[in-house]
Amino acid sequence: MLRHLMPYSNQNNLCPQRNAVEYFVSLMPRAALLTAISRLNTSMRIESTDALIEAFSLNLAGFLNAMTKDSLLILVQACQLPSEGSVEDLRARLWKHGAHIERDNCSADQPLPIVLGGKLIHLWEGTGSFPAVSQWPRTIPSEQPIPSKIQEPEHLEDLLHNANQLLGIRLGGATQDKGAFGSRVAHYLGVIEEGYSESDWRGEIEIKTLPVIVDRSGWWRVKEDPAISMQHWSPWRKLQKILWVARVADRDDSPILSWYYQECTEDIRFFLKQALHLRPKGDAGAETKGWYIRKNFFIKSGFLKSLNG
Repeated sequence: MLRHLMPYSNQNNLCPQRNAVEYFVSLMPRAALLTAISRLNTSMRIESTDALIEAFSLNLAGFLNAMTKDSLLILVQACQLPSEGSVEDLRARLWKHGAHIERDNCSADQPLPIVLGGKLIHLWEGTGSFPAVSQWPRTIPSEQPIPSKIQEPEHLEDLLHNANQLLGIRLGGATQDKGAFGSRVAHYLGVIEEGYSESDWRGEIEIKTLPVIVDRSGWWRVKEDPAISMQHWSPWRKLQKILWVARVADRDDSPILSWYYQECTEDIRFFLKQALHLRPKGDAGAETKGWYIRKNFFIKSGFLKSLNG
């Protein structure tokens, strides 16, 4: 059991008399229910109504994310809720209704999920460090000059101090060299990169520039899976300690938004094992492969929580 990074789940264990997922399932016509079960059986091996309820009874957001628009429309109509809007609007509307049903029977607070990519997402608390913030989601810092005198950091605290000085620096436009942003960031941090197989700062801490963009819902999300290393180098050497530097990738001047320092705890290692994957690295048709981290890792690591609150 993971100890301290668990996402919010509904309070069925505290309030057994009313569970939103069970209630929503009871509203679905048999034909719609069988369609949902048939579709989920392929990915989750759900073969019955009881299995459907058991799989999602503590995950109302996950249940609504698994429903198609047709099923969501059936539910909003059964609950006498407005049926206009996008799929994410329907999911958010039903989540609030379900949370209200459970809250009537329970004093436990239920944090509202955010919407990313049309899905309801509970951002997980992390154990990493990040700069102070005055409002959520983070706003792009005002433009700052590039430091004229950059000293190599002696200690972790010096490295994070230098990272704070990065906030608001404009990295400029993209080039064909995908590593250019990372090289600029390392230089501005005063770090002499050790090479491909070693972590960037003195072989101890890897520094990764992570492109983030604003989702259509208004929240920050990671744009693409970040590359960690080439196939023939173990990614775990670089993943023990990482300083993620968030740059805004949907702006031409690529401002630095924030940073997140993370160490590989037992929980983070578990999430990384799920997220690490090999894929071709380079231009189309390239035969070389590299290790990448799937974007959903940053939902669980605490990184996106540090941007969105």
